[in-house]
Amino acid sequence: MADLKISQLPAATIPTGADVLILNQAGATKQVTAANFMSGMGVNSGTGAPTVAAANGSIYLRTDGTATSTLYLRVAGAWGAAQLTLV
Repeated sequence: MADLKISQLPAATIPTGADVLILNQAGATKQVTAANFMSGMGVNSGTGAPTVAAANGSIYLRTDGTATSTLYLRVAGAWGAAQLTLV
């Protein structure tokens, strides 16, 4: 596979946090874990209430949450659970 173009590689399934992604950053090819890539974009996930340091405006997806504790938003330096109503 070393001689294949990226466009010729097989499609991946949904990446997990430990999976390595390849990207071009300022003209240089680099690697990053899926978890660090998403964290850098302000998207985090895990079990339990969020304890990760993040910028205001970040979101946290709790994989073991309930109807009232699945989505958290970082506002004014603190995490708060968002109350969602699905219709």
